[in-house]
Amino acid sequence: MTSYPAVRCGRALVVVEGPGRLLTRRTGPASWTVDGVWPPAAEAVEVADRIGAGDPLLVVLGHGAGQLPFFAEELDGIPPRVRAEQGPDGLTDLRVEALDWLPAALCARGERFLAGARSTIGRTPKALLPPVLMDEGDSAHPQVRFAFLTRAVALEERDLERIVAYIFPDGQPATRPQQTGLRERAL
Repeated sequence: MTSYPAVRCGRALVVVEGPGRLLTRRTGPASWTVDGVWPPAAEAVEVADRIGAGDPLLVVLGHGAGQLPFFAEELDGIPPRVRAEQGPDGLTDLRVEALDWLPAALCARGERFLAGARSTIGRTPKALLPPVLMDEGDSAHPQVRFAFLTRAVALEERDLERIVAYIFPDGQPATRPQQTGLRERAL
């Protein structure tokens, strides 16, 4: 999958939430600096327009770390939306607030789903967890769905295309609650 946090699958926009939203740029042969947080202003307007137009949006959340470590020299200008915490190993951990790019009602819905997914994972034996947990959608924004990866697995674009086709048949939001039954495979 592309390392960019947003990819289009047909009419749907798929956003992979997490530290991958940190936008970096190369400053030398082996050095990088943090350049911003996705979505930049122009893309934030596009995302808001897509939500307003009822276009399908899938937000993929994961159970992995929500932060990335950086060397001090890579942090010339930390964007205001990023929290920096000095780690014990001399590296600085950068954390991006999950879902802060969504309108307030969708952000709150996503946070409720995230809390529920973490609770489900905490009380369910690993062998019984499906690879992906899906929210049930809602009537206010049925075209916006949240997914939570229960295992550390990289999704390739073909996996996202299959998930999107399942959740949004014919590019439209599913009208009934659904859970994916994707099989985990080595990627």
